[in-house]
Amino acid sequence: MLACVALVGCVAGDPDIDPSGVARTGRPNDWLICPPAACRSDADASAPTLAAGAQAVLDAWRRTIMAAPRTRIIQDDEAKHWLVAEQTSLVFRFVDTIAVKALPQADGHSTYAAYSRSNIGYWDLGVNRRRLTDWAAQVDAAVAGDL
Repeated sequence: MLACVALVGCVAGDPDIDPSGVARTGRPNDWLICPPAACRSDADASAPTLAAGAQAVLDAWRRTIMAAPRTRIIQDDEAKHWLVAEQTSLVFRFVDTIAVKALPQADGHSTYAAYSRSNIGYWDLGVNRRRLTDWAAQVDAAVAGDL
């Protein structure tokens, strides 16, 4: 039954997804981290302000994503401080799309918008929330360690 529920509905992968301008799916299979008023959609969690430039924050996200299993970066635009990745689940081989954009601030600090969603199915059993929460903690710690 879980497989039948997981296969209801589809969202095609989008290699050009901008997490700050994303329209949410309306289903419980996506998660958005964004600072207040910086994203088009309401965020599930707020991103911190980091004492590092946008490039350093994007580099920390890139390292974190590349260290994750079954994950590959499909778009990487350093000029826009933005990247998109895909992660494939171990058992059922479902693909989730993850997009991250470092957001520079006038004082040399930066923050980020990060969005993760299932490309197929309705529920994700909290996978996207756990993924972004874990990765964001790794990025925040890595940037703090780079100071």
